[in-house]
Amino acid sequence: MNENPDPSSIPLSADDKVASAMFYFPNTIFWGEIAIRKQFKPSTWLTTNAVPDIIHLFNPKAIFASSSPNPRPSPLHEIMIPNGMILAYHLVPPNFDPVDYDPNEANMQMCSVDAFFGSYQFNGKLRISTKQSLLTYLEITHVTFLCLYEVVIQNTFMPSLGLMKVPFALVRKEGTLFNLVK
Repeated sequence: MNENPDPSSIPLSADDKVASAMFYFPNTIFWGEIAIRKQFKPSTWLTTNAVPDIIHLFNPKAIFASSSPNPRPSPLHEIMIPNGMILAYHLVPPNFDPVDYDPNEANMQMCSVDAFFGSYQFNGKLRISTKQSLLTYLEITHVTFLCLYEVVIQNTFMPSLGLMKVPFALVRKEGTLFNLVK
């Protein structure tokens, strides 16, 4: 994974910056560089109204689901990703943004969950009201992406990929199964 993108290879306006990101689909992971406006935090960019319908991923690599014991990344030139197909997203480790909440905020709690989509399992925490259950939260929350914190990611179909830990990830609410972890 390219942790230090070369911004000179990506067309940028004066208001843009480069971020390294990973995008998840049912049977594929893509990672590479994106150009986003400087005023946005790269980790929460997909939750803004400024995200395009098609995301242009530069210098991408992909791992396609296979029965190979050691799947290898496939380098590609440029990928155009339809926003509506993205199931999950996070910054490429070790990149991260500061947390987007006050940990001392009253009446909020971290709810441990497993999020399943395709062959991926994201074990993490949702930040919800102390007055809500996970079911209530999922029923009344009308957003495209939910924020997961302290996430451990695995692919159950390709365990050779190992575990990846990220401080923050976005998962698409629709199409994700949630398991409450006790």
